[in-house]
Amino acid sequence: MKTRNSLALAVLLAVGTAPAIASGVMHDNNGELGYSVEPNHTPAGKTRAQVLQELDAAKSDRRSPYYRFQYTMPQPPVTAAPGKTRAEILRESSMSSPTDQQRLNSLYGGA
Repeated sequence: MKTRNSLALAVLLAVGTAPAIASGVMHDNNGELGYSVEPNHTPAGKTRAQVLQELDAAKSDRRSPYYRFQYTMPQPPVTAAPGKTRAEILRESSMSSPTDQQRLNSLYGGA
């Protein structure tokens, strides 16, 4: 009796979830990947116009996270000068000890 009830429950769950699985974008199959993708099975969503309208509404609301986080975080400087020139780096590398050069060559695969 207990086995029959659990079997009936398993069958009921399998039959009940089948439409939910079949309505998705990905479907199981016996191919190389094990699944297939059907983009035309997606549910109808929002249009581009609706999304743009919601975005404009969110940007105009001063309480939205768009304003809270965008303008409170420090912004990086627009113009950052390079730290060293190529000539300075080459000069420093030529002044390094032979053991340092050997270590760097083994680390980075140099000759």
